Amino acid sequence: METPQEFRLPICEVTEVSGSGFEMGFARGQRHRWQLTRALRRYADIAFSAGQTLLAKRREYSDCELENCFGAEITDELHGLAAGSGLSLTDLVRHNLSVFPIHATGLSGCVQFAGCASDGTFVHGANLDVTFTRIVPDALEPALIVRRPTGKIPSLSLVPTGLVGSRGGLNAAGVLVSTCDLLDDAFADSPDVGLRRGALMSLILDNADSYESACSMAKELAATGAKAIALTDMATGRVTLSENYGRTVVQRAMPTLIQANHSLLLAQELGGSQTGGLEEERGIPAHSRHRYRRLKELLVIDDSGRFTWDSGTISSVLRDDYDPETTAGRSTCVSNLFRTMNMILRLDNVWSWLYRACDNTFLVCPTGTPWRSETRRSVWSTLSLTEILPEWQPAVKAFGEERSHA
Repeated sequence: METPQEFRLPICEVTEVSGSGFEMGFARGQRHRWQLTRALRRYADIAFSAGQTLLAKRREYSDCELENCFGAEITDELHGLAAGSGLSLTDLVRHNLSVFPIHATGLSGCVQFAGCASDGTFVHGANLDVTFTRIVPDALEPALIVRRPTGKIPSLSLVPTGLVGSRGGLNAAGVLVSTCDLLDDAFADSPDVGLRRGALMSLILDNADSYESACSMAKELAATGAKAIALTDMATGRVTLSENYGRTVVQRAMPTLIQANHSLLLAQELGGSQTGGLEEERGIPAHSRHRYRRLKELLVIDDSGRFTWDSGTISSVLRDDYDPETTAGRSTCVSNLFRTMNMILRLDNVWSWLYRACDNTFLVCPTGTPWRSETRRSVWSTLSLTEILPEWQPAVKAFGEERSHA
């Protein structure tokens, strides 16, 4: 396993936006016009290829339809994105619906973990993997967005260029969220009523003024598909896993979390089993089983309930390239293109990220274009939250209220 290299360099572009949904979208559209144009041109390139089946149908969407998918505020942001970039709203909606469709089986994945490192530091990390990047590798350029919506809570979100909502992040109230799809066969016919996952995440970051309110929002808001949302309190290290399947939601507080792309809670609620050899009977994809077992093998939890890794090296777990189905368990190829779906660092990885409480930093390691060379695989950008999101202070709650450390 490679030793992570940390640099205080802008490996990931940080974009600051503020104002109404439309104004924030407009600013993003202006800033990312070139990247968006390139992505949409790539769609035209594959329109008549085998990859066309992965594209959402290109058609006009009414505001009512968009609000059902994304909510009113993010629909306004989509309109702003189109106006700022000068690109078609229809094409931008297609971009969002192609990358993260309602029925996401096999199309996206990740791993996530949260808990205490061996040195006592709270950590929360995740990978985002999107199979769509194998068809259009330059359609998802990673970006970090610092959002300051009018009358709402400032936040830092990971949002690929041209996509709305959030794919993970934290806000000035000390709420941190990550998410992954649940790909168990039991969820193959996922409900298509409710908000898209990114919209749900964005609503939580924009509005949750406490860890408790974030957990409540994750439980009350219906969302499409089957997904797991990890919610953590950056000040106290509390962790809650929320698994959502339409309007069926199961939540549980836990001292540590380790998860891949299958259910830890919902499967039991729906009558499944979480033990031993019954994983195959439950219809868990092999790649998720392999990554989950590898995570548990690496992230050993000691008698004190802590991971055996310290906070300075635990990020390397997210870049692990072990595959039990390859010769000697590890890919010997030099290029990133020879990674597999069974590795924690999947072949379709877009980025890895880690929050580290000891120095209040957010680490990001992008894998997508233009960072595909092997030499950049473990180069992390270390961002000081004190600098990029000063509204969040670890010891004091946003807006000046004392934060409890109980």
